[in-house]
Amino acid sequence: MQSSEGGVDLEISIRRPDGTPLGTYNGRSQFSDWYTMYNNSIYGVGTALNRSFTQTMQQIRDQIIADKGKF
Repeated sequence: MQSSEGGVDLEISIRRPDGTPLGTYNGRSQFSDWYTMYNNSIYGVGTALNRSFTQTMQQIRDQIIADKGKF
């Protein structure tokens, strides 16, 4: 058996062309899993990281949509 864990912590700042900040948005997601010889860990870690990144981006999208009046 083998385990893996990781995560994505992302901050995005949106600014006007003149540099005036419109907002800063954060997202965070973590993963951990166990792998055996029956489920390939080489592919599993990449898939888990991609899923974690997708969840993080969804959090940021939700925050941006909530601030749509700024744009």
